[in-house]
Amino acid sequence: MQKIEQISRADIPVTVDEYGEVGGALESAERKIVSGQYSEALETLDWVAQSREFDFAENASVEGRRGWCLENLGRCEEAAAAYRAALRDDAGNPELLAGLGNVLWSLGDRAGAAGHWMQVADMAGDDATTPRVLELAGWSLYRLGRLDEAEHAFRRAIEGSPMEPSARFDLGLVLLVAGRGREARQEYERAVEICTSYPRRDVPAAETHSGALAVALEDLVQATTTAGRADRGAAKAIALRLATAASVARGSFS
Repeated sequence: MQKIEQISRADIPVTVDEYGEVGGALESAERKIVSGQYSEALETLDWVAQSREFDFAENASVEGRRGWCLENLGRCEEAAAAYRAALRDDAGNPELLAGLGNVLWSLGDRAGAAGHWMQVADMAGDDATTPRVLELAGWSLYRLGRLDEAEHAFRRAIEGSPMEPSARFDLGLVLLVAGRGREARQEYERAVEICTSYPRRDVPAAETHSGALAVALEDLVQATTTAGRADRGAAKAIALRLATAASVARGSFS
């Protein structure tokens, strides 16, 4: 679940320090997040949080990204606190609800995790839902074990944003867990191709590759250790493909 959209930098006043200004620091943090440099991104976000008083939107944005970094660093209790802080300012945000569900599950709070995922899953029924919300709803449905609904949500997300690789990675994961290895490999391959050929406009290709591919590989490994129906042969082939692509991406800007 590649999970972070562009930080909004509207109306942020200038604060001069080692990052130049708050806007520049947020941009720096975003680039580090998408390249998988979570410790470095967290350091930058902490600097931003201490540099000025936030308004409503900025606090939720920064705390949400702090939560994502802490989640990926395995610091789940701190991640939960950050997500909760963000939700106090932006209640109902699907990014934050899904992230909090993830870390609650890791902390052993299965009921709490399911409750947050169900809130996001319910958003899939809204005809006005954006591709990103559909992707998050698909992820939540997947985590709830509702694979057919998750597949449908991911396909709707891809229809609305066909060049977004993260939804395809997640669709491939659902298909793999459902025992449909051949279809899963096709979706993973298409997602890798998109990462390679169509980088985000705001992020260099190599950075996009490293972050997206690493998240996809981690999700794959976690899922296939517990999913009884997963096609193990396909899973090994996909893992090798992702690991190779991620290694090439890291080497291209190391």
